[in-house]
Amino acid sequence: MADFVRNYIKELDDLSSRLLVNRFPLSRWAAPIAPRFKINFDAAFVKDRNEACSGLIVRNARAEVVCSKMVFHENIPSTFAAKAMACLQAIQEANKVAHIITKEGLKKGETTYLQNELCLGVEEALIEDRR
Repeated sequence: MADFVRNYIKELDDLSSRLLVNRFPLSRWAAPIAPRFKINFDAAFVKDRNEACSGLIVRNARAEVVCSKMVFHENIPSTFAAKAMACLQAIQEANKVAHIITKEGLKKGETTYLQNELCLGVEEALIEDRR
């Protein structure tokens, strides 16, 4: 019996050395290049309770946290659904600011291009978001 176990372990070791495995290098978080922001999001899922929590964090080029958000979700059927909720949350947060910009453009009736600046309404919304 002991010989069988030893041989089996040896066979597994030999097999693992011959398998092709994709290895992804672990990379550290890197700040975006100014004037861009980076949005990171993820989710945690508890299968037996069908609960999830999604979170996101937005950081600027100096790695300062611009905003963060955590949302608890119920009736989530799978890990995939939890990750999809986190992705949706990130898109919605990004779209809030875009929506404010478009409303401001409609009010002014003009096209504006600002570099390293924000429209007045957007700046106020970002300040409110930080509270």
